[in-house]
Amino acid sequence: MAGDLKRRAPIRGAGDEFDALAAAMNGMLDRIEQLMHTTRNAGDAIAHDLRSPLTRFRQKLEAALDAPANSDADREALRNAAEEADRLVETFSAVLKLARVEGAGNWRMQRVEATTLLRELIEFYEPVAEEKGQKLLGDVEDDLFVRGELGLLAQAASNLIENAIKYTQEGGELELRAVRRPDGRIEISVADNGPGIAPVDRDRVVERFVRLKARALRPALAWG
Repeated sequence: MAGDLKRRAPIRGAGDEFDALAAAMNGMLDRIEQLMHTTRNAGDAIAHDLRSPLTRFRQKLEAALDAPANSDADREALRNAAEEADRLVETFSAVLKLARVEGAGNWRMQRVEATTLLRELIEFYEPVAEEKGQKLLGDVEDDLFVRGELGLLAQAASNLIENAIKYTQEGGELELRAVRRPDGRIEISVADNGPGIAPVDRDRVVERFVRLKARALRPALAWG
């Protein structure tokens, strides 16, 4: 009742009603603790994954407001804002799906066509990179398929690209590659020529929600 979800009722091993009651209470506490953990993770994930697109959304709106009044340009800015809002909703939905996966402990994976998805992400992020004076390249093989969930795969790849854009200097280059490994798995990687990751931080960078100062992330994802 005081909020300590780590404590459990003792089970004496007698096999009587008291042991049955203690086992039921402990099972209930296990489930409550899991749900509380999932809720905290969902809040952290939403804050983490929506920060960059919301910032970019606001910057685009401010740029449109600062520009001279022009009906055609204003309508184009509104169209871009609507598209960005749709992407924010998709991101939010993907994060909630991930929270449900973690909470339920299972998920039905499907066959996802990764080639088209990744090429669309390259096309989408090319203007973002250009705004920072960067060049985004793509090397995605044909007919790449993975078992997973389309929205979560798109969010994972988007996070890698956004991290690379954020931490690469003006004039830098970034590349999204997707190839089929000799063992049949698909490797998706984002590389850049930014400052890189200090050796002391390379173990920390794969931890959840870890943020490094003045570092470029260069992780790779592989699916079977």
